[in-house]
Formats: sequence, C-alpha cells, structure tokens
Amino acid sequence: MATLLPVLPSDVRIFDPTTGAPTIQFQNFLVALNNYVASIAGAPLDATYWTSNSNATLTNETNMGALATGYLKQTTTLGVAVPATVVSIPGGDVAGAALTKTDDTNVTLTLGGTPTTALLQASSITAGWTGQLAIGRGGTGASTLTQHGVVIGNSTSAVNVTSAGTSGQVLTSNGASADPTFQTVPGATRLKSGQGSDTSAAATTVDSIAISGLTNLDTLWIITVLESASQATAQVNLYSTTDSVTLMAVTNSPLAAGSGAVAQTVLAQRQGNANAIQAGTTISGFGAFGQFDAVTTAWTGSWTLGLRHGGVTAGGTFKWMWQVWKMPGQ
Repeated sequence: MATLLPVLPSDVRIFDPTTGAPTIQFQNFLVALNNYVASIAGAPLDATYWTSNSNATLTNETNMGALATGYLKQTTTLGVAVPATVVSIPGGDVAGAALTKTDDTNVTLTLGGTPTTALLQASSITAGWTGQLAIGRGGTGASTLTQHGVVIGNSTSAVNVTSAGTSGQVLTSNGASADPTFQTVPGATRLKSGQGSDTSAAATTVDSIAISGLTNLDTLWIITVLESASQATAQVNLYSTTDSVTLMAVTNSPLAAGSGAVAQTVLAQRQGNANAIQAGTTISGFGAFGQFDAVTTAWTGSWTLGLRHGGVTAGGTFKWMWQVWKMPGQ
C-alpha cells in the first residue's frame, strides 16, 4: 500500500514502500486515499471544494448544505465558481435573444423592458384584427354603412344608418322615439312650368301635366299669364283632358286683341265628394269667382290637367305662360 507523506507545505508525494522512491507527486492539490483526507498547507490557487457536510480540514471548502437556494456562478478568470444566493438567474448572466413584433393597421404594440435580449430563444408577436369594434370601445358595431347615409346613435347597440335620401330632401325628426329620415321639405312643390304660343282656330290644349298621388287635403295652385296678340282669343280654361271637362275658366270671356290677363287658380277636391273638383280663380281685371265640376276620375287618382283655349281668331296669336304648384294639405 502506498504511504502518504507530507514533504513540503504545498507538496505531497507518494513513495514506493519497497524502494522508497517517490512514485506520485501532487502539488497544490487535495488527495483522498482510504477514506482519509490529507490537507496541504496553503490552499490551491484555482480549486474550490464543495461538500455536502462541513469539513474543517479544507481551507477552500464551501458547505453546499448550508446554502438555501441558488446556482453556481464563475466569478474569476481562473474559473473559480461561487454560489449565488438568489433564486432567479439575473438577465445579465444570460446571453438573451430578441422579442420582436409586427403591428396591425389598427393595433400597435409597445414592447417594454429590453426586448432585444428578453428571451432564451428569439420569438415574435404579430398583432391582428378580427370582428367589429363594439360601441363600448369606441366603434360602430357595424360591418357596413349605407353609402351616403347618416349614422344614428343606438344606445349601446350597433349604430343605425339612414337611407341616402333624394335631391332636395332634408333630414327630419320623427319624434323622440324614432330615427330621423330624409323627407321632402313641407311646402309648395312646383310640378310644371312652361310657355309658348299658338294660332290654332280650333279649341286647343296648349300644354298639360299628369297628376297623381294627391290627398283629399292637397291643393293645386296654378299661375297663368296670357296675351292675345293682333286678334282675339276665345275663353281660356283649365281642363281635365282625362275626363274632357272644363275645371275652371281662367278668363271669363274672350281675350280681346292686344289684351292680356294674369290669373291665379286654386283647384281642390270638393269636400265629401272625391269625384268633384272645387275651383276658384282670381283674374286681373275680372275679380274672383269659383265653381265645382263633377269628374269621372277621382281627385286622388291619376289624371291629366291641361291649359286650353277656345280658338284664336285668324291672324291672331295666343301667347301663354303657366306654372302648376302642389300645396300639401298634411
């Protein structure tokens, strides 16, 4: 069996028991033989001894059993490791990989901390967008909106949208519990305007307009400007060409040669009789008068209103201008 003898404070040699010659020499090291530990004066420069139980004979001994939790960390260029007493490995002790991002048009991510070295392996986040943004988050809750419509609030539900409306209509309230809608502005609506001249000797309808969609409270307001040049023109009337009925005389006598007249005529349904038209005319130089005429076609149906003269004396010319307005009754 080899014998362990100290030679120098930092030198241990093992000698052969027969010849006495040294066979193994250790410098600055620790040798354990037959469960005995030999200590060398002066600790080895680059060795640390880790034991599970404290051993007073080791000058560079660290008792691992005395540590709570932690990890081994190299702290010198000689490779000496010491226990770190913190549970988590500090970020500075790990060569980190990057966390990157790809933003969505509507969602922008902000990476805090040090994202370029935040991970053990590189990874990325890509933001996306699905569904509709709810009212409570500042959205509309709707996937489409009517083109040229107006957005209307709807409490916590998705917004409502009006139709586009037509030219000339205005957005009108329908009361506190209903959505507004585009509607035609209440008031007179011009249905027809025209002018011209005629020399026909026979009774002639010089212009006309198709009428429909009236209610029993609507009225028609007709303005006429008339002239008989050179020769007289027989009486001028407003005429139902559908029923061949004179509704109202615009002049109550022929227009004399070189004379003219301006008239305002109002046509309405006779109250209580849908097939009778009440008429009243104010004519310059003639005063006012009125009448009603029975017709086959109801006031609220579809019929045609015409401007008609009784004939122009030879050599004369009948000149005219008229406008037809609808006055809503409700």
